[in-house]
Amino acid sequence: MRAITKTEAQEWCRSHDIAIDDRGLPQPDFAETQGLDFKIPEDTGQRIALLHKLFRSVPPEREILVWFDDWGVWPSGERKHMFERFRDSYGEHRWLSDAPGYLFATAERKDAISFAAFAILFLWDCHVLTDIADTWLFFSHDEIGWLCSRSPLPVLVLA
Repeated sequence: MRAITKTEAQEWCRSHDIAIDDRGLPQPDFAETQGLDFKIPEDTGQRIALLHKLFRSVPPEREILVWFDDWGVWPSGERKHMFERFRDSYGEHRWLSDAPGYLFATAERKDAISFAAFAILFLWDCHVLTDIADTWLFFSHDEIGWLCSRSPLPVLVLA
């Protein structure tokens, strides 16, 4: 895992043909693609189960960018100290605001899922993108999310 700044995350996106919107965030072009909107469940166990189901649509053997872009909206539902200590275990000691992006090599898929778990548990805005720009997974603090893919999506029973 390598933590990167917002500017570095933007550069990574551009180098992988992922557009950046006027807010400086990824906005992949998924015209004529499959998409799935979903509600993030209230139950934490269901949130983790959903995360695992959604990651089945993220192609294996790809570099993954997990990019947090909003947190602290619901402070009573998060424990930022847990995330800080978790990042510390990877040798990353900067503030989340200084390094909101995390690049994961193909062999670090489970690590990428674990980082994304903080977003779905704490209701942080988070983008999950691949280096071939074929999949975009987004979690929102509004307890919703979406998955877009250029490849056919497997049937996901999200209930």
